[in-house]
Amino acid sequence: MGNRSYVVHEQRWRPIRTALLALVGVACGTMPAQASPGVNGGRANLDLAALLAAAERGHPELIAADAQVRGAGAQITVARQLPSPTVAVTAMPLPVETRVGPQRLKVSVKQPLPWLGRFDRMAHAASAMQVAERRRKDALLARIRRDVRVPWADLAWIAGVAAIVKQQHDLLVALEPSVLARLRVGKASYEDAQRLRLLIGELDERHRSLLDLRRAVAAEVRAAAGLAPEVALAEAAFERDPLAGRPLPEPATLHAALAENPEVTAAEARIAAAKSRVDVARDAKRFDFAVGIDWIAVGEARMPGVADSGTDTVMLTASVQLPVWRKAYDAREAAASAQVEAAAAAREATLRRAEGQLGRLLFALRDARRKDALYRGELLPRAQSALQAATTAYASGKTSFENLVALQRQLLAFELRLLDAERARVQALANLEWLLGRPIAGAQEETR
Repeated sequence: MGNRSYVVHEQRWRPIRTALLALVGVACGTMPAQASPGVNGGRANLDLAALLAAAERGHPELIAADAQVRGAGAQITVARQLPSPTVAVTAMPLPVETRVGPQRLKVSVKQPLPWLGRFDRMAHAASAMQVAERRRKDALLARIRRDVRVPWADLAWIAGVAAIVKQQHDLLVALEPSVLARLRVGKASYEDAQRLRLLIGELDERHRSLLDLRRAVAAEVRAAAGLAPEVALAEAAFERDPLAGRPLPEPATLHAALAENPEVTAAEARIAAAKSRVDVARDAKRFDFAVGIDWIAVGEARMPGVADSGTDTVMLTASVQLPVWRKAYDAREAAASAQVEAAAAAREATLRRAEGQLGRLLFALRDARRKDALYRGELLPRAQSALQAATTAYASGKTSFENLVALQRQLLAFELRLLDAERARVQALANLEWLLGRPIAGAQEETR
């Protein structure tokens, strides 16, 4: 049966189901209870879209990553800067006598000049580091979005189950006077009345358990979004299926899209940055130069009539830095090359890991779809019909209370499994879109 059949059965069965749903709620043993109203204290509550926007604006990890990006960008200017010149002053307590007079003071200015092209390579390395930091921030943002969506689906699951439990608890309380009345006229047993009271007490315990569960999961959601504990959350709901009515892609069709995985692109940026550092390390083996000027202050000559007496001396200098520590330079280059190898291996490992996760996540989506169609379209309507027949039989004394409980337990189990399938679908979708680095619908269209 399809969805229409399920709706027809639901409308037909709702009055009877409402009267009996409370009989076996706890017998399933897997249901939390609904959070009490007013948990958020009337403040403006954040839904999933608002949570994701708030996380993107002010998550502490993203703020730190943005600072790293700015810091890496500032290094580009540093890399293009010439080394600072040096100034040396030499005083001569015992002046050096020359023909034109005694030399009393010497001032030297020297400007180092690195090998041609080194500035460009250093700036390129700094720019590659900035790109790597930016890709790391993008990967961090994608991970944060996934980490918010996954526990949000848990909150939606709690809300869905809680709606069932609330209905059960309210109807159990409303049903108790009727059971007691039947007991007085001998149409119900004392055992049934006691069991009903035990079920009500069990639901109360489940209600308290749910409050703790919701608080814990809500705290996890806030932490994933980088928000303070007092931020109020809206009632969670499951995300819609972006591929509803369309077939899911096979793993082979999405392998190319894995290159856009945020962790993979971040690893590729680290490879480029490591390669640029190899070029900078190789520059250490090349000659560096320096140019300078010396000025020597000369006093008057002791002998009168000396030509150019007291004339200061100016000299231009040039020097070369000799790369004589070859082993150290080779070690520096080897260290940089090892970083390239490590970054490439990390990128390969990330890609292989993503390929391994792809098939499992697509299976989870297909399995959730199958279960949704099975429970919503077939098993739930059949379980409702069976319980309706058993209810009529119980009213006429033709079936036992235990049989009614067993059928209700089966119906409730189907309802919970439907919620489980919905949660599995949303969480698999969040992980899959993080894996592909884009919405699944866009990735599927691109592969086509």
